[in-house]
Amino acid sequence: MRRVLLVILLILANIINFVICIDENLYDVLGIDKSADKKAIKKAYRSLAIKYHPDKVSGEKQKAKAKEAFQIIANAYEVLINDEKREEYNRFMKEKEDINTN
Repeated sequence: MRRVLLVILLILANIINFVICIDENLYDVLGIDKSADKKAIKKAYRSLAIKYHPDKVSGEKQKAKAKEAFQIIANAYEVLINDEKREEYNRFMKEKEDINTN
């Protein structure tokens, strides 16, 4: 029973992660081209993660903004670094683009 609950929680976490990223173009978030390889994705993520890490800023408002930006950056990285998630994301964005052009 515990394993089933754990699997369900992991699936829900992935769905939530994906839904959070729908409004943002993940390639734009990381500042990379759609054809970027894993090395470029990782490099862009690390650079942005350092820049927007909540521990690197002072003040409550700045920390809150940095935390939000850091979460978006981390979500973009998580989707784009994983081949299956990236393929699913690209397919979704293509479908979204097709719907918007019709």
